[in-house]
Amino acid sequence: MRSRSERIGEAFAQQAAAYEEQAWLQPRVAERLLADLPDQGPRRILEIGCGTGFLSRLLAQRYPEAELTLTDISGGMLERCQEQMPASDRIRYQQLDVAHWKPKRAYDLIVSTMVMQWLDEPIQALIALQQSLHPGGQLFYSRLAPDAFPEWRQGLKQLGLPSGLLDRDGAPGLYRTEDILHSYPSSLAFLQELKHLGTHSPRPGYPGLSAGELRRACRETDRISGGNITWRIQYGRLSAYVCDL
Repeated sequence: MRSRSERIGEAFAQQAAAYEEQAWLQPRVAERLLADLPDQGPRRILEIGCGTGFLSRLLAQRYPEAELTLTDISGGMLERCQEQMPASDRIRYQQLDVAHWKPKRAYDLIVSTMVMQWLDEPIQALIALQQSLHPGGQLFYSRLAPDAFPEWRQGLKQLGLPSGLLDRDGAPGLYRTEDILHSYPSSLAFLQELKHLGTHSPRPGYPGLSAGELRRACRETDRISGGNITWRIQYGRLSAYVCDL
């Protein structure tokens, strides 16, 4: 049986060709995260979940002297990223599942945008990455908040229907939460966007909705929100461990 991480990687790979054109949120969050990064140029940077390269391209421009290691669970995403940023002495690529990987090198800066919400044990992954920072290094990440899409959640609750959305509490180092309200023609259009972006993998054990339940949930959410859905994003920062001898 395929692991959940493998299923998520396959879902993103299936959407890699159209991801760049359809993803409106990822560039915005990438720019927001970039603005928080240190001005002093790091020498070695690791990106977890580079996707098609929204943040990767910004990092290459912001830190022209840095060595970049760009990683993703999806080979298809890495291929798309390499089309715009070919591998070189300065830029290297690696396909990996961060949930089951520990860096063998140390980094001055580790960044990850919109990845941690898909992990079963995000805190464990963040701690492993934090331990791979050089002294003085920092880790910055963004993720979907556990209460993202409150309009859809409320629509399901009103009807007594289960939610398949992931709820990952307990992220360390959080310093900002941002609400991004996006208008859709309908709640169904919102769900279709989740699927097109590869971000529709439900929580484990979710029984799913019947076609009739889905229609009812969409109608109720449209009644509540008028097609407006809130993408709630959290931003976190961790510093390298300091050992007192």
